[in-house]
Amino acid sequence: MSDVSLDPAAVLNEVLPPILAHSRCTPAFKYLHGSGLLDDAGELRWDATLAINDRVREYVSHVTDRYMPPPSYVKAASRVLRHFSGYQEFARRRIPQ
Repeated sequence: MSDVSLDPAAVLNEVLPPILAHSRCTPAFKYLHGSGLLDDAGELRWDATLAINDRVREYVSHVTDRYMPPPSYVKAASRVLRHFSGYQEFARRRIPQ
């Protein structure tokens, strides 16, 4: 079934909140994107918190926190990547010749 005609804002505020009461596997980010509430990095825009239901906002916060890399990984990655101008150089120098 296609959801082409669904209003993303209505899905976020009317459909997802009752679903989130029982399920933690929902396409919230799809509808946040469809509503224009995500920035270029895929994170909630600063004004999005006023436009979405509290339960959806809590879900997004929880999911985002749960999938963030641990601080030790971020620190190690930062230390390694300082030696490269970008990912292309990193990949080129890491591939065995």
